[in-house]
Amino acid sequence: MNHDGPVVSLGALAAAMLPAHVGRPEFPPVAALASYFDDSKNGRIYDVAGYVSHVEVWDSDFVPAWRRVIDGAPHRVSEFKASDCRQGRGEFENWTQGERRQFTKDLVSVLVETCPNEHLVGMANVVLLPGGGQSKKARKAIEDLGMLMCITLAMHDLLDLAKKVFLAAPPSDADEVQIVFDEQACRWAGPMK
Repeated sequence: MNHDGPVVSLGALAAAMLPAHVGRPEFPPVAALASYFDDSKNGRIYDVAGYVSHVEVWDSDFVPAWRRVIDGAPHRVSEFKASDCRQGRGEFENWTQGERRQFTKDLVSVLVETCPNEHLVGMANVVLLPGGGQSKKARKAIEDLGMLMCITLAMHDLLDLAKKVFLAAPPSDADEVQIVFDEQACRWAGPMK
């Protein structure tokens, strides 16, 4: 998880629009959410998990606390990739098991203690796909399908969560959703084309 700058907040826009919305469906409510999802694969198991919050909470509470832990790590690390940390791979290759456990504990503390529970929600989706002796091309297609399924499920859950938890007013059929992916998520766009 890497957060180098603030998410563009629509908080002021939402605050300005909400009074205008009451009783006027031509002005829909605005819920700006920020989220982070991490993908992982272990054999035939594919998963995408992460957290979502209001942009304001993300920027004011979560990102600064998360960044302090990342910056205070015993070794330089650009982001937290849970599977790499757990297994001592990638940027965590030269870390001791004790350092990795403490770092994970410190980051979990940010999630548990720093952010208001009603404003930070964790989500996970796991898919089990068949394995076997397929060709390299077939294995790649299955891997892409696994990740695409996880991302699709995560987006479905995110939209459902936004509808139930984060919107100030019930959504209507006229509501618009704009989803913006970072560069890493775009690598899974191939199968969608």
